[in-house]
Amino acid sequence: MGDPITGRELIIGLKKTAAWGTALACGATDGVLILSESIKQTIEDLADDSLGAYFHHQTDKGKRNVAGNLEAYMRYEGLDVALALIMGTAGVPTIQGATAAYINSYVMANEIYGLFATLAMLKKSDVVHEFPSIKLHGFTLSGEMYAPMKITLNTLPDKLVTDSVINTAATMANVTYPDKSNRIIMNSDTTVKINDKSAIALADGDKVYPASFELTFNRPLEGDIVVGAEGIDEPIGTGFPEATLKLTFPKYDDANHDFFADWEAFTEKKAEIYLKGTLIEDTYYYDFKITMPNLKVTDVDTPAAGPGKIPNSLTFRLLGTDSAPLGMTGITKPFQIDVTNKRTTDPLA
Repeated sequence: MGDPITGRELIIGLKKTAAWGTALACGATDGVLILSESIKQTIEDLADDSLGAYFHHQTDKGKRNVAGNLEAYMRYEGLDVALALIMGTAGVPTIQGATAAYINSYVMANEIYGLFATLAMLKKSDVVHEFPSIKLHGFTLSGEMYAPMKITLNTLPDKLVTDSVINTAATMANVTYPDKSNRIIMNSDTTVKINDKSAIALADGDKVYPASFELTFNRPLEGDIVVGAEGIDEPIGTGFPEATLKLTFPKYDDANHDFFADWEAFTEKKAEIYLKGTLIEDTYYYDFKITMPNLKVTDVDTPAAGPGKIPNSLTFRLLGTDSAPLGMTGITKPFQIDVTNKRTTDPLA
């Protein structure tokens, strides 16, 4: 018999796998630090409603459905596998000088079929909740000044297993974390730059000064239940991926008023969000950059809700482009994420 545990004792592992429906044991560097999780399985209860009886006398097990999210602090290192599975393309990190710093580039692939992982969570001292295969298909990344950035990962698992012989309480003791430090904090080193897509490369004169931002990306997916399987088969796309960026400014002023004209004209813009962390070695710091080669203002809002300042928010749709704008060589997908950290291996290998 096992004992109850608390969230302080929760262990979560995420490990890339190669065969849908086949779990792998999570171990060293597979650990993920989270704030909360809401992944839940439901099973249809099919009542026999044949006529000739006053009450239901029989029910049968129907379809099972599993869905939910993982919420975590965004770190310069620690969620590389999750990001790579969502974006679809990674690669071997590039060493910076002869130091411990490496650049990891996460490029958006057209499809993410064939990319999935096993998720295992120790939820009782002797019980692991295992999802043999789970698709990570989107995220919401949010930040505000002088606060840790947070990410919510959208998941679509195949099924829940609570008696796995692959991920057990004993094997979960082998789970370690890539980095328990280095949360990403928006601070005075953070920059947000925007100018017209057709203009020169982004420069200091293109800085804007929001108090917070939110980047949302989702690939709509759906799995099917087929003969011989308890859970769904590997999900595939059901629509166009969607990406949006929201910037929130504490006050409505001349600088952000100019975006009204871009909204009316549907002007193509380009943008970059850059965040800087602590020193790794030599002149190389932890950093996190989001590059967006083509975006359009889709909504502006200046609500007056009291006697104080009138805020302003801008919402952009992120788009692909046939040719990369100046200063963004090779970047044609709606956005790309480049991270400098200490990871030396391809997270999709």
